[in-house]
Amino acid sequence: MRAIAPTIPAALCVLAAQTLIAGDHGLGVALGELLLYAAVTAAATLLFERALLREVIGYLQGGGRANPAPAA
Repeated sequence: MRAIAPTIPAALCVLAAQTLIAGDHGLGVALGELLLYAAVTAAATLLFERALLREVIGYLQGGGRANPAPAA
């Protein structure tokens, strides 16, 4: 459930946008919905998985070694 949590607010935003936009849903609207979905998913991921993302960044920067060398 935790893995799909960021997609729920994004899907709700797109559904709300579809409800508010009357008329033809062309390519422009579809691309706008895609961008909205991606932006809300990214924001929700940053919000929900802040600790995990901080850990990943630490590993990528070399600060997340399993056995760090003792301080001299």
